[in-house]
Amino acid sequence: MGLTLSTSGGANGSNPQPLTITIPANAAVCLLASFNAGSGQSYFQGSVADAGPGGNTYVAAGGTNSAQANGQYDDAFYCLNTTSSATSITYTPSASYTSMGNVGISVWVWTASGGTVTFGSVIDNAQTSAVGTGTDAITSTAVTCSTGSVVMGLTRDIDSGPVSVGTGFTSDYNGFNILIGEHGAFSSNHAATWTTATGTDARILSQALSFGFSPTSVVYDGTTASGTVVSTGTGGTALPAFNVGDCIHVLLMAQTASALTITSNPSDGHNTYVNLQNADNHGTTGFIWARWTTMVTTAITTPVISATWSGTAKLAIAVAKLSNINTGAPNVTGGNAQSNQTTPSGSNAQTSGLTISPNLLVPVTLGGWGFSVNESGAPAAGAGFSQIGTAWAALGSACLTYETMTSNAAIQQTATFTPIGGTNTFTALDVFNQIGSHPPTVPASGPMPRQIYVMP
Repeated sequence: MGLTLSTSGGANGSNPQPLTITIPANAAVCLLASFNAGSGQSYFQGSVADAGPGGNTYVAAGGTNSAQANGQYDDAFYCLNTTSSATSITYTPSASYTSMGNVGISVWVWTASGGTVTFGSVIDNAQTSAVGTGTDAITSTAVTCSTGSVVMGLTRDIDSGPVSVGTGFTSDYNGFNILIGEHGAFSSNHAATWTTATGTDARILSQALSFGFSPTSVVYDGTTASGTVVSTGTGGTALPAFNVGDCIHVLLMAQTASALTITSNPSDGHNTYVNLQNADNHGTTGFIWARWTTMVTTAITTPVISATWSGTAKLAIAVAKLSNINTGAPNVTGGNAQSNQTTPSGSNAQTSGLTISPNLLVPVTLGGWGFSVNESGAPAAGAGFSQIGTAWAALGSACLTYETMTSNAAIQQTATFTPIGGTNTFTALDVFNQIGSHPPTVPASGPMPRQIYVMP
């Protein structure tokens, strides 16, 4: 479980600068660029594009804007979750630079297991006086790291070098022993470092970017191929202990052509569950859905949630645990949305639609469910959401994804996923008030912009 380097590489010389590299879907990519231009210019953002079926979107992380870099400049980009594979990646510096010179890039491609990749921070550092030959004397200065993080660094010694990688780092690209890309794994804030054999070098520009790792919280589930009762842990993953103050988010599914009802609401034998929203589409899509929640007031060491239906069907239950939810007012009234779609395709194409009403207290937690009707794969979390886990592997393959996001906007919300393609989908969203949530404040410069609310 963690981050694994899939591939890395680099190139230098031309403008724009391409690199042939294998980038799979669902990967995290970092590109660091270094180049020469006329001294004393501001930082101008370049661009990154990759060649693949659909192309991926890269986030600009910034670069140097200091005249102290002695005519050297850098740039940084990343993509945390590629939606399609690619065979090459190209960096193009901004045309605003004058006297553009040699362009070098270093690229890293990471895959994650048992969790998701997160962005840490980016930094750069110009060293314009002799750094000496001491170990790790060349430094980017520290970037943000926590348990499971990786640091990627690129340095250019415009003088003679040679330069070698720093302590704890592995070399990923070496251009003439003066343009060096490297990576290392660290669990606390750390700089990318290098060592030079020519301590009098005085034109060195270094940069570093860190990725973090967020372990997946398991979505707990249960399934039955044919029955009237469905329970967590039966045909799925058992629940861990419930603690007072936990918010439990439940999704029930019946795959049936009959008009079934829930005759025994979901129950763990101690806590009271509240219905959020139902969808009876048995006559059109062949599914009935119901979503429930509870704030745990009675702790349980080995909880089991069960529900009973009025007839026999293929049944499933999925449960997620949310923390930091307002115990006094956990649910946003009207903060629910659900949608059936016919074979949506493309990034963020699978959607719940807008919630019935806007959340009037902020911040809030968005909890989204995304289901693939063909039950052959689970959709990927949408832009801005964190994928918490998948469920219902017993139906043939994990085909349900749970995602969350924190929002500070008093607006109607929607959940999005990237579907696996070629299948109909069901998507649902419920919004929960966080601890400390409150009405949005009025801007100091005047009244709050008017909101247009869609009432139930």
